[in-house]
Amino acid sequence: FASRKDVELFLNKWLSSYVLLDDTASQEAKAKFPLREARAEVFEVPGKPGVYKAVTYLRPHYQLDELTASLRLVAELPQSTRG
Repeated sequence: FASRKDVELFLNKWLSSYVLLDDTASQEAKAKFPLREARAEVFEVPGKPGVYKAVTYLRPHYQLDELTASLRLVAELPQSTRG
């Protein structure tokens, strides 16, 4: 990837393939697209050129007994070994 923004766009495009915005969709559709919302934010790691930190927010369709779940995943993305 050439930049932080390129990584962020790639991750968000990939995540969008698992998102279905229609709350009235069938159970089958929700099983195929299990997320109601998803997004990734990518940040540069200070002092480490080419290394990024990604924070991903996920909200599934399925909830349990009025429990609303949101997940936050933080990962450090290492510098590419490609020259």
